[in-house]
Amino acid sequence: VPGAMARAQELDKSPIIKGPLHGLPVCFKDNIDIKGMDSTLGYSKL
Repeated sequence: VPGAMARAQELDKSPIIKGPLHGLPVCFKDNIDIKGMDSTLGYSKL
């Protein structure tokens, strides 16, 4: 996800935990639609 690393680094600079998933690595499968991202449902030809 574009900007995810920059956002993670920004949050890491703060001593305040932002929520229960703060700092937890998360992975999204390609068959999950994410706003602003192309979804190919796992097919490389799409």
